Amino acid sequence: MYLRLNDTALAKLAEDSIKFGWTEQVLDTAISSEALKTTTGVSELRQGFIGQNIRTTSNAYGLPLSDTSFNEWVGKIATGQENEASFQAWAVETSKNLYPSLAASFDRGLTFKQVTDPYAQA
Repeated sequence: MYLRLNDTALAKLAEDSIKFGWTEQVLDTAISSEALKTTTGVSELRQGFIGQNIRTTSNAYGLPLSDTSFNEWVGKIATGQENEASFQAWAVETSKNLYPSLAASFDRGLTFKQVTDPYAQA
């Protein structure tokens, strides 16, 4: 999946990134912020890398996400307010609250899927 930006926006991002010596992270945030300005861009972010990673992480920790929560996380990550590591930390803490008997496993770095897979296989 890729983001479609108009030529004007793309030229401005390229110029600013060179002019201000942006890091890759700053450039990624700027591109995502530009994409959030259009309905198509929001849809592309939701279906693209950010959205896929959020869904993968939430599924790994047994967390159903409402559309509202999912969209909020996509927006926050896309604009640099949050990142994938903070989403994972939130997922771990939320899973510990939802599944307190599995908290020790989460603290050891295991996911909900890893802990429950043997039961699912049986």
